[in-house]
Amino acid sequence: MADYRVVVEVKAIEGECPIYQVGDKYIIEAQKLPLEKIEISSGKMCIHAVAGLYGAIMMVRSGPPGKKLTNQCLDPGPPYVEGGGRVIFEIRAEEELK
Repeated sequence: MADYRVVVEVKAIEGECPIYQVGDKYIIEAQKLPLEKIEISSGKMCIHAVAGLYGAIMMVRSGPPGKKLTNQCLDPGPPYVEGGGRVIFEIRAEEELK
């Protein structure tokens, strides 16, 4: 089975998120997360968001290129969580890894 580079990008935030901003992204190559390819404005990753994205990442990872899913972090944001924010991510497959 082919394995594709996966890009996880923040597309929208409903409420406030102390970690992510729209446009932040990181890349996954097979089971690796190359630290030099993390483009997150705060310099941090939210473990709750990563846990919620795992299934979508695994579904997109097998391709084909251009395959996309949209998913959100586990924080429901307002009005359910005061001071929280729901982050909407796009998870997409890019080129095949060799």
